[in-house]
Amino acid sequence: MTRKIVVTGIGTISSTGKDKEELWTNLLNGRSGIKTITQFDVSKFQTRIGGEINPTIVELFLQRERRPLDLCAGYALYAADQAIKDSGIELYKVDAERVGVVIGSSKGPFATICSAIRKISVEIPIDSYHLSDCCHGSLSTTIAIKYGLKGVNHLISSTSASSAHAIGLAFEKIKYGKQDVVVCGGAENPLLPEIFAMYEATRIMSRKNENPERACKPFDKERDGIVLGDGAGILILEELEHAKRRGANIYCELAGYGATSDAYHPASIPPDANGMIRAMKLALQEGEINPEEVGYINPHGTATRLNDRMETLAIKRLFGQRSSQIPVSSTKSITGHLSGASASLEAVICSLVISRGIIPPTINYQNPDPDCDLDYVPNQAREQKVDVILKNSLGFGGTNASLVFNRYY
Repeated sequence: MTRKIVVTGIGTISSTGKDKEELWTNLLNGRSGIKTITQFDVSKFQTRIGGEINPTIVELFLQRERRPLDLCAGYALYAADQAIKDSGIELYKVDAERVGVVIGSSKGPFATICSAIRKISVEIPIDSYHLSDCCHGSLSTTIAIKYGLKGVNHLISSTSASSAHAIGLAFEKIKYGKQDVVVCGGAENPLLPEIFAMYEATRIMSRKNENPERACKPFDKERDGIVLGDGAGILILEELEHAKRRGANIYCELAGYGATSDAYHPASIPPDANGMIRAMKLALQEGEINPEEVGYINPHGTATRLNDRMETLAIKRLFGQRSSQIPVSSTKSITGHLSGASASLEAVICSLVISRGIIPPTINYQNPDPDCDLDYVPNQAREQKVDVILKNSLGFGGTNASLVFNRYY
């Protein structure tokens, strides 16, 4: 017998908000967190904008730790701390061996890796903690150690779909009885000169530097690429009966997860968009949900020419004539693209949409594209009760993931 899984806590940090309430307020007001980057010299780059976080926020939080942490791990810990508190779970009262951690990140502790390489190259001794902190798994182990969580401990790295896969694995661990509670989601720190240089080489970043808040234009005819952002999104997933026994507040149910591979190209999408379609179908099938029940789609929606066109095509092929009636909004237009943590930040947003009955907009949508002809909730939030949400994520190499969130009654 499988078990039901619910969301009982959420935590987040991004350029759009230091917590869920600030994030939500800015989303509903269409207030972007994208600015000209100040934390490193961007003069040599063609893209000079991103979703920066005030470093003081996390630095003050991390002062309680016994040693320095990579900023990406710091984001994960900061958001996890919020989520655990939000859930109201008293960890000393639960079986620590039944509480796990699964985190997704594309680049992981990249700043610490670069720091170690720079020190070694000029023969400066490195600190003993570099060995463990340069591992991607440090993001999940940092949380597990901090809170004494002795269940599963995983780090998933599958490019921009990383945190969707992390949430999906956490879902499966609870569904099949291996855990009762899992702290899951993702964290990312892509606003580093080394990562920026790699992204710029792909020519997929927006160059609309003159008006940063208006640069990210998902599904718009004038879109010219992604805008990167730092941050994290963390969910507390919990087995339903476990949550009910302790009187937990329940945001929604996580009902289904689908994951596929295109097996096509390192950085492109097959013309039939079949991998995306299969991921959505698998998630809906696992949740025993008919496509007609979906009331909102939070897409990958990166604002690249190819992604937006192909994701629109996938939605239209799966939902048919009804696709034009389903609200589809890309919140990346406001938060920027958190790479491997984008799905988890957007999963936080999906949880809030169901619990609060308002759909955030796709801002900066001004010029309709004939190839992107769905209802993108342009520029203004929309009050609308939503019972079922489909969340899509894609990644380099053709990895696809979809999550289905339900209203809990």
